Amino acid sequence: MRKSLILLTTAAALSFAIAGNAQPLTTHSSQAGAYAGIGLGYGGMDTPELDSAEKNRSTSSSEDIGGAAGRVYGGYLWQVSNFLIGPEVGYNAYSNNEYKLSDGVTTSNLTYSGYTIDLLGVVKYPFANGFNVFGKAGIAYTSQKIEFDGNAPGISFSQSKTNTKTLPKVAVGAGYNWTNQFSTNVTYSHSFGNAPSSFENVHSLDDLYSVASVDVVLVNAEYHFG
Repeated sequence: MRKSLILLTTAAALSFAIAGNAQPLTTHSSQAGAYAGIGLGYGGMDTPELDSAEKNRSTSSSEDIGGAAGRVYGGYLWQVSNFLIGPEVGYNAYSNNEYKLSDGVTTSNLTYSGYTIDLLGVVKYPFANGFNVFGKAGIAYTSQKIEFDGNAPGISFSQSKTNTKTLPKVAVGAGYNWTNQFSTNVTYSHSFGNAPSSFENVHSLDDLYSVASVDVVLVNAEYHFG
C-alpha cells in the first residue's frame, strides 16, 4: 500500500506539471484514429514486505519487491465533442518479487512472477497547446506464478502454482503531442487484486497464492497513424 501511494503521488505530480498552463481546446482532430505505444518505468505486484517477526527469527533475510516494468499497447480514438474516446489493448510485464529467509538450518525462497493483458476504455481531453490529460478503466487478465522452495538437512522441497484472474484496472495520466504523429505521456495504473499473506501469517501454501494487485508508473511514447 505504501508503494502504491508513492507511485500515485509521483504520477500525479508529473501529470500536474505536464498539464500546467494548458489552454482550452480549439481542434485536435489529428489526435483521433489508430495509435500504438510502448512504455518503460517502475512497478510490480503488491506483495507484502517481510515483517519484523520474520526477520528476527532469521539469521539472514532479503526481499526484492518491484522493479523495471513495461507495456506495449495500441488503440483507436474517436473525437466526441471536446473529448477523444476509444478502446485500448495492452500487454504488461514487470519484475519478479523475491524473498529469501534462513535461520542457519533451513532456507526458504519465494518468488512471484507474472504479466497482464488489459482491455481499457480511454477518455482523453486534449488542449489547444498540445497537452492532454486522460483516464482509462477496464479489465486486466492477470497471470501470476508463485514458486516456493526450501532446504533443511537431508530434506528439500519445492512447489509452484500459476493463478489467473481478471481484475478491474484503472489508469490516469497526462501527455504532450510533439507532432501530429508523435506524443509522450506519463501514466499511473492500478489493477485491483488481493494481498497474499506474509510468511508470518501463512497457515498453508494456499495463503500465498492470491493474485496480487499491480501498480505501475510508466513513461510512454506513442505513434499516431491518423
